[in-house]
Amino acid sequence: MKKILMWLSIVAGIIVLIYIAFYVFYFKPILNTCEKKDSGAKGVSACSFLLSSTIDDETVKILLLRADHYSNIEKYKEAIEDYDTILDYNETNQISLTVVRITQIYERLAGACFNMGDFNAALKYANLALQEGSTAGEVYLTRGMVFIIRGDYSQGLVNLEMAESLKLDIPWLYYNLGAAYNFFEKYDKAYKSLKKVRSMGNSEEMLAKYNKQLAITYNGLGYYKESRIYYQKVIDAGFAKDDVLNAVKNLDKHSVTQSGY
Repeated sequence: MKKILMWLSIVAGIIVLIYIAFYVFYFKPILNTCEKKDSGAKGVSACSFLLSSTIDDETVKILLLRADHYSNIEKYKEAIEDYDTILDYNETNQISLTVVRITQIYERLAGACFNMGDFNAALKYANLALQEGSTAGEVYLTRGMVFIIRGDYSQGLVNLEMAESLKLDIPWLYYNLGAAYNFFEKYDKAYKSLKKVRSMGNSEEMLAKYNKQLAITYNGLGYYKESRIYYQKVIDAGFAKDDVLNAVKNLDKHSVTQSGY
């Protein structure tokens, strides 16, 4: 009997050691990758591995992490599917989401839908997020950009200024604020906003759009030489349309050489 108990103890110890080794060297690294914010495609794979058929709070957590990874690698359709799955679980009473969690999902859906080009859905989820009590600057940024795309610069500017008041500090906000201020010929404010843009990413088209807004601002402020320089950058990048070419023609009629601001 003692030998049996001894062997059972040894086997139990071995099983514990195997479990610890499995957790430390296999499961834990996968979990870390899933939870790491900037792990991209690896994060998607790790989260997918950890998902089980059981629907519980841990499932929701992993689905949210995977959706965020999808968004980070610009797979917005897949991200939206994960967010929708979580909301479906809640609506069918398979799980019970807190108001805070629902609000976070609406916020993320608004951003993902905007990046997908579905501006109606983006506005819908942004509005739902606000109805749930969201105070995220990103929600107002999304609303502001949608209104500007629709040509409603008044509502666009209201929402963008709200985003700024909530301490949102990203290039997209300042770029859109600059464009809205230019539309209303508030060139001093446009200049201050555009100069806060630290980077427009790796897109040559977006850099050209930024340079165009700076050109409009300088022109509005009477700094024609600087305006001409930034319009030329748009032309050199290959993104000049008739409005830019016409603006350059008008500027070339000026002999003003004033510089600095």
